Amino acid sequence: MTSEELKQITQHREKRTLEYKEAWSELPSNLFETVCAFLNRDGGIIVLGAQDDGFIANGVNPRAIDHMCKNIERRVPLTLPLLPT
Repeated sequence: MTSEELKQITQHREKRTLEYKEAWSELPSNLFETVCAFLNRDGGIIVLGAQDDGFIANGVNPRAIDHMCKNIERRVPLTLPLLPT
């Protein structure tokens, strides 16, 4: 996802296929509930590092990204690579 695509996405409010999660240095505790909900419906986009209204104040700590990606990959079998942007 490009930064322009991210800007376009974060102009929208949360909805059935879009969820914002604050995550500066670790994954939010309810992340996998959202993943399961998306898997049981039509899929969706989860934006980590954003407030509920889509505003990105701090984003995600660059030093924590690797650890967070590995944590997701351990808990959710992925068919495509996880590409943080």
